[in-house]
Amino acid sequence: MYFSQTSSPYGGIIQNIERETKLGLGTISGNTAPDYYLAHFTVLVNNWNNYCNHMIQSVSGEWTHDDGNNTGFPIETYSTTDDQQDHGLDSDIRNVRMVEMHDANEDADEGWFRLDFQPFKDREADRFGYDSGTPSKYWLSGGSVVWDVPVDTDDVDYYRITYDRQATAFEITDTTQTPGFLSDFHPILVYGPSWEWAQGKGRNEIVAKCEKMLFGTTPDFPGLIKLMKQYYGKRATEFAPMIARNPVSGGSWE
Repeated sequence: MYFSQTSSPYGGIIQNIERETKLGLGTISGNTAPDYYLAHFTVLVNNWNNYCNHMIQSVSGEWTHDDGNNTGFPIETYSTTDDQQDHGLDSDIRNVRMVEMHDANEDADEGWFRLDFQPFKDREADRFGYDSGTPSKYWLSGGSVVWDVPVDTDDVDYYRITYDRQATAFEITDTTQTPGFLSDFHPILVYGPSWEWAQGKGRNEIVAKCEKMLFGTTPDFPGLIKLMKQYYGKRATEFAPMIARNPVSGGSWE
């Protein structure tokens, strides 16, 4: 489903919101004063788009979902900094799946090893007073990844993060941009924003319809959100990973 389709058949997300909210075709896409509806609903659509992206990632397991509109791969490599123990994470990273470091004395494609995640203790109190060396563990603090010891760049020269990231946001000027998940569930981006808008306006009949479509009312139709989670959860099971990282070097795919 396109974000906005202002010509026949008027089948975009925005046009379907215009229908569901009873505002009428052109009322939102026109973005006229004083309401500037298109700006308002673009924010709501993006909120629900990220919500869907988060839900899919929460059930995808080893099969990692990434918004189809994102570019590149959710793996980034960075140079280490001598005697530094924490490094900032990009703002679009919402979940860290794996952290690796590279042995400075090995070839670029070899020498990668995986760090263990260190949970459940007062890790901040343990981060000081260590000599620089080769980290073996990491934890997350605010917007940073923190090693158990400061880095000695003579020992490790790069680190690599595999992560989940947010969905690509729609721009107010988008037309043919589509959500980055299965089209069967694109209507969530229609009913979700319409539901929020209708609640604020006291439009109970619209609220009831949107709730039915989003959350379901009977076992025969459990709602689009539950169906989406079931679909992606089943897909994660059916498409079990057929590749694995080398446990020794961690630098190649087998």
